[in-house]
Amino acid sequence: MSEIRTVSGNRVAEVPLGLWPKVRARVRQARPWEMPGDVRATDRRMVEFWKTERGGWKGKGVSMLDLVGLYPPLREPDLLGEFIHLFGSDRPASERKVLEFYGRYGPLWEYATAEDERIPAWMLRLKPGLRAKLQPEARAGYCEPLWWLEEKARELRLTYDLYVALKEDRPESLRAILGAAPEGKVVVGAYIVVGQIVRDLVDEEAKGPRKAGSFSIEPEPPMGSSQCQLRPFTDDEARHWGRVVLIGQLNAAEARSSRRWFAREEILAHAYSQEGESDACSEVAPPDLVRVRTFEGLTTAFYLQIADLVERDAPLKCCTGCGRLFHPTRSDQVYCDARCGDATRRRTRYSARKRGMEPSASGRRPKAARTKRRAR
Repeated sequence: MSEIRTVSGNRVAEVPLGLWPKVRARVRQARPWEMPGDVRATDRRMVEFWKTERGGWKGKGVSMLDLVGLYPPLREPDLLGEFIHLFGSDRPASERKVLEFYGRYGPLWEYATAEDERIPAWMLRLKPGLRAKLQPEARAGYCEPLWWLEEKARELRLTYDLYVALKEDRPESLRAILGAAPEGKVVVGAYIVVGQIVRDLVDEEAKGPRKAGSFSIEPEPPMGSSQCQLRPFTDDEARHWGRVVLIGQLNAAEARSSRRWFAREEILAHAYSQEGESDACSEVAPPDLVRVRTFEGLTTAFYLQIADLVERDAPLKCCTGCGRLFHPTRSDQVYCDARCGDATRRRTRYSARKRGMEPSASGRRPKAARTKRRAR
């Protein structure tokens, strides 16, 4: 079980592993010490999802998660596409959409360890001096910056695009994703950091058998610098490093997850009382036992969904209307849902009528715009 604790450290609830909390959230502007210096995101907002009791965190009271329900993320087929569409686009999400997402899917709630302290993972992007200025609610994980969600959405889209390019064997797409290789250097490692692919490089002279520690990995020179002469990856290199990056991302998620047996009453009673329990379990032995996929952080659940797509060899479709990734229910489906299809067709008809290419609803072509005579 994963525990929900107050800022003071008192346990207030337990969330069964495999389920995730939906929360009541609010949005505010991020403070200067809540932003890393190298952040590329334009969204400078913070999402809070805690409530106070008996005076709030400054007084005698405590703060706790504003929990409104639980759900199984791995059973939500639209979770991955919705997250990438909402937080991975160039336009910041509206406050209403952000609050709807947290009310439906909950926070990312990803943790890491720094100086023997368990802190929210987004704080690793801050300097230690800035972390000391954060409020207790932030250190307890009861708020998340939207620039962090944007970075995670870019990483997920990058990982998914790698999978599709490898599946369809498109080296040109892989080269566009991976970038070019520096001349005179050998790429010995590749992975995703802060929404972009980073390569470990060594000199070409260091190739071949060598003792451990006989060469050093260099940082990648900045693109466009005089020291960075580039050449395109060959097809085989693009396929190889595309697989390396994809495997690294999926294995990192697998390391943060596991499958465990639980009693059905402990896992399903309060979460599926209204939904029925037939779809809640994936593998059942005796009738009262269920095997549940557990994970740490909602980001892990996203990558597990990508891993499931890889395992089943079933990529998502990109909606023709809004660009959202979605699970198609039939082979010829081009829109994520009927509402998006209707809206797209209305926009297309309106644009055609405006250009005079299609009759209006009355059956007549729109009159040409009349130019006013200039009074003499």
